Amino acid sequence: MNALERVRREVRRVDSWRSVRQLLPASVRYCEDRLVAKGFLPGQRQFRKFVVVSRARTGSNLLISLLNSHPRVDARGELFRRMNGQSVESRLDQVFRRRPRRIEAVGFKIFYYHPLDDHHSQVWDRLCGMDDLYVLHLKRRNVLRTLTSRKLAGSTDVWLDRGRGGSASKKPTVQFSAQGLEAAFEQNEAWEAACDERFRNHEMMKIYYEDLVNSRDVLEHTAHFLGVRPHAMSTALRQQNPEQLAALISNFDELRLHFQGSRWATFFDER
Repeated sequence: MNALERVRREVRRVDSWRSVRQLLPASVRYCEDRLVAKGFLPGQRQFRKFVVVSRARTGSNLLISLLNSHPRVDARGELFRRMNGQSVESRLDQVFRRRPRRIEAVGFKIFYYHPLDDHHSQVWDRLCGMDDLYVLHLKRRNVLRTLTSRKLAGSTDVWLDRGRGGSASKKPTVQFSAQGLEAAFEQNEAWEAACDERFRNHEMMKIYYEDLVNSRDVLEHTAHFLGVRPHAMSTALRQQNPEQLAALISNFDELRLHFQGSRWATFFDER
């Protein structure tokens, strides 16, 4: 066996162990939940309820993954992405049911435009009416990064990077029209403002993706906000598009010139 093959085997072995290690906590949680549901373990509802409000490609998977690495937090995914004919109450009962005694915070994420299949749903009215609901409003300072990431994921169908290696392929570039970006920037501002207004009477913490990846202090503050003791949080997820935007957007220079002097000009300055 040559040296290169030994390295490849070692990488596969380490990656396999990481995968198992990441699955173990989820498996334990699932078993605990089943035992509580069937009455074999004592359960309780004295946990803090929370919701992560955001949009796609703003770091919601990263935040949920980090929160789930905390032993006293249970964070679920897009609970209201599609209703599929189910009621709001049945979904809420599903996530806020009796939990193991060690769980002190339970929540899920929802995007500004959910549910996708029922624009007349009472989801948002119901959430706003929950006085005991804590809100984590997740944003990204550079909205152009969000839009670029969304377009790249749509073209490659790669939505998560768990750092498992594999063959590298040349990443495609994307292109935007100036008018399309203006509309997208304005829509994002409207969504964020609507969220702040909806939950103005709730306990709310604003989190920025850039702080989430660059400073662990935000995780300690998040733990306090959720009423749990700070604990080391980790994730296997990696940033998918660390390159400069100029390398990802084919008409970057043209767009930067167009938006020069606008309130969105900083999106194009990554020095």
